[in-house]
Amino acid sequence: MEIDYREEFKIGALLRERQRLNVLLRERKRCLNEKFIWTDEARERILKLNQKIFDCEKLLYEEYDARKKELDERINANDKFLTDYNIDMKINLQIFLLDEDGEWTEPSHGIYSVLNDLMRKEAETIATINYFEDKEMLNWNQTIGSASEYFKDDFIHYAFHVLYSHLNLAWEDILKINWLDTEVCIDYQNLPQEIFENNN
Repeated sequence: MEIDYREEFKIGALLRERQRLNVLLRERKRCLNEKFIWTDEARERILKLNQKIFDCEKLLYEEYDARKKELDERINANDKFLTDYNIDMKINLQIFLLDEDGEWTEPSHGIYSVLNDLMRKEAETIATINYFEDKEMLNWNQTIGSASEYFKDDFIHYAFHVLYSHLNLAWEDILKINWLDTEVCIDYQNLPQEIFENNN
């Protein structure tokens, strides 16, 4: 029997492409950040985004907890359909641009389309820390490179560590983030049932 290696080649090519993209974004971030000048306005804009993420995350966790409680209650009451579920949260940050008609739209090509795709893939990662239950959670203000000195007295959300360190966004990119949405995603499951007793 012949082994089809095409799928493995595709996966390998995708991984190499992602590695090349990371190298390019890291170098781009370095070049842009070398020229970036921190101003009071830039710092305040970051802090405003930071607070917005915390505010949205609070609502997100409230919704998550409410839906999870409902689902658990249905299972405990031997619901005729629901036997299991998956529930996830997302905090999705995006950069929208003004189009020719003066409307804010998500770019379909170019660098900001690439950055939006990367941020979308990390939407679940950004929502993994519940700051409202664990009061000992880390302040991420010391994990954002040389910008840490401008936020040494501020409590910075994990999202900025993801944007800066994981995705290699430059500060001028982060300052362009102007769209935030949250999601609670639920898969309702009825686990497989035996069709015939003892599968006979």
